[in-house]
Amino acid sequence: MGSSWLDVLDVWGERVLRGRFAQQFAALFYKNVLVAWRSRRTTAIRLLAPFLFLLLALVVALALNANNALQERFVATPIAAPEAIASIPSCHEDLHIGFSKPCIDFVYSPNNDTTVNRIVQAIMATNEPPIPADKVLGFTSRRAAEEHLGAHPDGALGALHFSRSGERALSYIVQANTTVKYFKGSFQDPTLFFAMPMVNAAARELTRHHLAANPNSKAGAASGAGAAGLVWAPRLAKFPHPSLQSSSLLGQVLSSFIFASLMFGFVTQLVGSMRGVAAGAGEPRESGMLSWGWLGQVLSSFIFASLMFGFVTQLVKLTRGGQLVVGSFIFASLMFGFVTQMSNLVSEKQAGLRLALRNMGMLDSAYWASWMAFDAVITLLTALLLVLFGMALQFGYFIKNDFGLLLMLFWLFGLAMTSYSYVLSVMVKKSQAAVYLGFAVFIVGWVFQTVIFVARLPYRADTYYSETNVWGRVFFWVFALFPWNPLTKGILDFNEATLAATDPGLRWHQQYSYCSYRPNPADQPEYDPREEFRSYDCVFPLWQAYLTLTLQWAGYWALAVYLNNVLPNEVGTRRPWWYLLSRSYWRPRPADQVAALRRVVQEEAAGTAMPPPCSTPVDDDVAAEQDRMRALLAQRIGDEASALPGGGSSHHSTSSSSAAAPPAYAAELYGLRKVFKAPSVWLGIPEGQLFCLLGPNGAGKTTTIDCLTGVLPFSGGDALIYGTSIIVCVLPFSGGDALIYGTSISGEGGLDAVRPLMGVCPQFDVLWGELTGREHLAIAGHIKGLRFSTVHREAEELLGRVKLGHAAAVRSGSYSGGMKRRLSVALALLGDPKIVYLDEPTTGMDPISRRYVWDIIQAAKPGRAIVLTTHSMEEADILGDRIGIMARGRLQALGSSIRLKQRFGSGYQLTVHIATPRNMSYSSLAAAEQQSVAARMARVKAFFRSGLGVEPLDEGRSLLQYLVTREAEGALVGFLQQLEAQAGQLGVCDVQCSLASLEEVFLTIAKRAELEAAAQAGNSLVPVEAPDGGGELLVPLGEEEVMHPSGDGRSYRVQWAQDDAGRLVVLDVTLAQQQQQQQQQQVLRPQAQQQPRLIHSNSLDSAPVGDT
Repeated sequence: MGSSWLDVLDVWGERVLRGRFAQQFAALFYKNVLVAWRSRRTTAIRLLAPFLFLLLALVVALALNANNALQERFVATPIAAPEAIASIPSCHEDLHIGFSKPCIDFVYSPNNDTTVNRIVQAIMATNEPPIPADKVLGFTSRRAAEEHLGAHPDGALGALHFSRSGERALSYIVQANTTVKYFKGSFQDPTLFFAMPMVNAAARELTRHHLAANPNSKAGAASGAGAAGLVWAPRLAKFPHPSLQSSSLLGQVLSSFIFASLMFGFVTQLVGSMRGVAAGAGEPRESGMLSWGWLGQVLSSFIFASLMFGFVTQLVKLTRGGQLVVGSFIFASLMFGFVTQMSNLVSEKQAGLRLALRNMGMLDSAYWASWMAFDAVITLLTALLLVLFGMALQFGYFIKNDFGLLLMLFWLFGLAMTSYSYVLSVMVKKSQAAVYLGFAVFIVGWVFQTVIFVARLPYRADTYYSETNVWGRVFFWVFALFPWNPLTKGILDFNEATLAATDPGLRWHQQYSYCSYRPNPADQPEYDPREEFRSYDCVFPLWQAYLTLTLQWAGYWALAVYLNNVLPNEVGTRRPWWYLLSRSYWRPRPADQVAALRRVVQEEAAGTAMPPPCSTPVDDDVAAEQDRMRALLAQRIGDEASALPGGGSSHHSTSSSSAAAPPAYAAELYGLRKVFKAPSVWLGIPEGQLFCLLGPNGAGKTTTIDCLTGVLPFSGGDALIYGTSIIVCVLPFSGGDALIYGTSISGEGGLDAVRPLMGVCPQFDVLWGELTGREHLAIAGHIKGLRFSTVHREAEELLGRVKLGHAAAVRSGSYSGGMKRRLSVALALLGDPKIVYLDEPTTGMDPISRRYVWDIIQAAKPGRAIVLTTHSMEEADILGDRIGIMARGRLQALGSSIRLKQRFGSGYQLTVHIATPRNMSYSSLAAAEQQSVAARMARVKAFFRSGLGVEPLDEGRSLLQYLVTREAEGALVGFLQQLEAQAGQLGVCDVQCSLASLEEVFLTIAKRAELEAAAQAGNSLVPVEAPDGGGELLVPLGEEEVMHPSGDGRSYRVQWAQDDAGRLVVLDVTLAQQQQQQQQQQVLRPQAQQQPRLIHSNSLDSAPVGDT
């Protein structure tokens, strides 16, 4: 797919896409599509989640409908058919008593009344079957009977209490438990089970008693044969009623599962954010944002919990006719897509991908527009599939309600939640935090839904239109701020429109008219509920929900863009809150070069740009470079006198430096600094040269590059890249300037003008693990604005140059560390940039790959300037035309490799090889021949001692090594001539002379910077333990010999080393007489290559800048 879409984009884009925004938008949109396509499993699960949840909803709905058919209130009774009243049941027939518990059928009172006892005995005898005497218990009073019932729960079905209002009047009360009992799918109605049979039997026997006591009464005459001839056959006819539908059962179950299915995409990406972006991590991944293992473990647990919560809540609420979870699963289903955007954006920000795109010249507007377009398509597909799946499963909820109304509600909610996720993603810096925040939003939304379902707040018409309750409208507008509330109101209206089987649902033309508030029945027009749905006690119809969601979509999107600018970004920079009021934001343009550079002069004059006082003067070469740049600054602004502090000239400057024409500088740094009162950098980088920046960790190398690329704002100074100032006026800065090919970076829009000229290889690989090497270069080419016809060709050419042609179609997540670094170098060289920043480009490469990259960098020098940072001295020695060494945030030394070795090296190293008889190895010589070699070595030692006054630093059986210090450099030429003339006489067969290594120079300068920093901080004494048990020694930092404080004449040799950050640490302490030979050997084997046994670290944490 990668190669085909690139060809399509090139052909189509050349014709249609015009302008920088359109080209970047298309490239970024396709990037999002590719990442989703490469994450096919995750994408498919997200899109099919509605079907899975709707299928589960169907199963649960069928089960609940079958269960509720056993309850009378859920069964429609259109015609009342009379039914016979049953006899009094046995207590063992009760669902909660059964045959395992002792019980009685009923109790009665009072048992001391002859008439009452006679009536009760008649009830027992005439029952079918007759009630045994041990199943009835009498009490003297009703209170005593109730005390017995209270002491024996489930011990009796009920009670029959008689009372007299006169000598002959006898009345009764039936007492029964009215709780509906349920057990294993069977329901027991307490009225029909016991109360009605007891009332029937008591009334029958009381009537017979009355007829027997009054045979001559009218009732007795009417019965014919008196009590014996009484025919008692009452029948029970239930009142006709529809099934209980305070809320649609289908609507409850269905909406809950819709909520869960749409929420599926939310948690899918939420879990994916826990992995972050694996780009550059060296892990091949099948999916885009998460692995299947995470999905199976975390996601399944959450889905199960969600389903069980909705299911159990439904069962509990259905027994009370509640609507607590109506629409819950619709919300969950849609919310599954919520964290898709949030986690993607947070992960890209955390991995530095957005920053890398911005360094290529990406417009923020193109970035946000591409994400919104992609997410709008995804949310539309999710909403569309949700409705289609619901209709395919024959849910009346979807069939009766209009397709367009449902689709519009779900899609607009998805868009609003997309913008809402953008707002939250700006506030979150870690993908793990997105997990917690996403679940928090989910819970908050569910709580809001519960309030709406239970109390109908704030959408109750009587509350909204109340003249006394002002909080009704306050809550209404507060709820309108969150997207899930309009969604819930819409779901509630759709549910009410499909409560009964005959309800027609909502049509598209009714979105305005179905909802109104008309409390007076006279004002309510008549309508046929079988033809249309209306509600006269309603506020907030669907069209208002649609409008609210649309406004939320636009409003939250705008808020996200604003917060993205005013809140600290991934590197801690931000714009001022009033940046929208700045003219430069709406109409950016490069600043006037003279005006931008005059500000640097004003800083110098005011003293705000001056470095803090140092005990060690600035290096002569660094000072000369500063003076050249100040002279160039004066020439650019046309004011020679104001270029230098105080208006004078520097003792380092030469007459030719100001008079000659300035060289063709690609980058000009004028007083550039990051931290207030940190030493500023004055430097010019000529075109066609590679400037190598060395320094220990924390020295400020990466910080300098970040300032030049606009990642970090300056604390002062400016830089011109090919004459363009790169500081954007809306970013905070203190002063200074720099020119990149003549453009000031402190000017308005300067950075936008310079970025197309730049290529950046960051310190750590910033890649999409789902994209191939070819796709990375193609997307980067379109971001940089290359012509469509040249992007593909340049990508293939660069892949070949970095030896990645065979892996062009392989995802970068499967690349090795060295392959990723080569791809990053290729991205930096894409588009023929005029200035290239390479931050440790060969880190992690094998020697062969490193040589490839060196050849590429060497070939890229013509026509551009290259700034390289590295920890490899060999790399700096080979590639660097000029080398700058930074330590403690300050440029300590500057010059070519030879120049640095001459100025800061310990001198020349001479290696002398002594000739052996017959050119044999020393071990193969006879004893007499070995003595001859020893004699020759003694003559050579004497010759060096007399000529240069030096002793060998190291010696073998036929080899001597000497160090000639810079003080003896003047006598070295003559001495070597003499040595060459007397070589045969002395027995010397070979002499090698070399300068000190660049590594030694680096360690020397770093050590000097540490000593200076320690002196300024007042931390120049290091406590160490004496090796001979002589107690603690206070050693001045860097001092190589120290006397014992007791004054007994003992002296100690101190060996120093430097850690990764350049700090001095004590390597070893020995007595002076034991140290001589070790000290000489350490000169030849630099201390940085050893694994030191750390005795003490002199840690100074006051470095003004540091690598990022």
